[in-house]
Amino acid sequence: MDYYISFYEMKDIVIPDTKYDDIVVKVAYDKNGKVIGIGAVVAYPSGECVIAPMYCDNMHVARAIFTDILREMPLEKLWRFHIRSHNKHDESFEWIKPFIRPQFERKHLAKLLYSLHEIQYVDIKRIYAFMPITNYPL
Repeated sequence: MDYYISFYEMKDIVIPDTKYDDIVVKVAYDKNGKVIGIGAVVAYPSGECVIAPMYCDNMHVARAIFTDILREMPLEKLWRFHIRSHNKHDESFEWIKPFIRPQFERKHLAKLLYSLHEIQYVDIKRIYAFMPITNYPL
């Protein structure tokens, strides 16, 4: 799936690190066995969590993956979740809304800033939370 989003395989970075207890990775498949989503949450000892990455074919897959991840994590030890979204398509920010209170709206300024730096070769509509290497414990 990574080649549809970017020009390299993120699974080579994400999947080997699943041996650690503080990382939960989920992969979603369609009925034909095709990968339609991958999501990961890194939990730090402080209780801070980072959702990175969340690449999915649509918003419903992203929500299903995150729901499964939450079921597997010890929520009593967690403090907050950190997510970085591209804001280049509406669903990239809207998918997380059912999981939070109070509800929020995307800021127009953020959308303007991101639209100034368009990346042509990335399929933005599949990225629900991107994975900056600086956030990932390698």
